[in-house]
Amino acid sequence: MKTSMRERKLVALCVVVVAFIGVPSVRQIRVGSGGADIADLGSTLNRSRQAATRLRKEIAVLDADARRLTWREDPEALPPALLKALDAAASGAGVTLTSFRPGRVQTVPGGSKLPITVQVRAPFPKAAGFLQRLQDTQERVALERVQIAATEAGTDVVAMELRLAVYSAARAQAAKPQEDGKRDGRTS
Repeated sequence: MKTSMRERKLVALCVVVVAFIGVPSVRQIRVGSGGADIADLGSTLNRSRQAATRLRKEIAVLDADARRLTWREDPEALPPALLKALDAAASGAGVTLTSFRPGRVQTVPGGSKLPITVQVRAPFPKAAGFLQRLQDTQERVALERVQIAATEAGTDVVAMELRLAVYSAARAQAAKPQEDGKRDGRTS
């Protein structure tokens, strides 16, 4: 079969067009698999490293705060020290503690939590002063709940119940299961 010159030129043109369409250009190869992608990855890596450094610094600050706000002692040994500290804060505010009840030690991530219920009966301004003094002097005692109720009509005397929590870095001994089913010398 004989092809004319015109047909050969058309076939050659088709081959050239197919070559340019089917084969990626040199520019596409360089940008697509190298240059721009590597530069993007490098800048992403730098941003990730900066974010990781920033997060490490924030964690260090939070860790220092957590150490400052938790007790190192065993949570079951804390009630006498807490009673002494809370009684000192109460006498400084001119109120008297009427009740101090430690709750059951709870295991929390990183340590233990000891809930404490405290009751105070005093004129409202002194009760409010006790709350302020507690906040100012007892950094490691968290106030979870406060209930204030009037006790008598015509007076400013209130009954105040505080739900406090203290956190210890030590694990609770009572929270660990024991072999014979006993806890603290009592049977379950």
